[in-house]
Amino acid sequence: MAGAFASSGCPAGYTAENKRCTIERPVHGSCPPGSSYSLNINKCVHS
Repeated sequence: MAGAFASSGCPAGYTAENKRCTIERPVHGSCPPGSSYSLNINKCVHS
């Protein structure tokens, strides 16, 4: 799976933030597969 992870170590589309890989949650949707919603930061966190 070369290229699936950016230099941050997070999957494509995710951002490294406080040692977690986060992505903005869609306004009317759920988090992408493999991630869960974190109410504390209002974002999806890759698990």
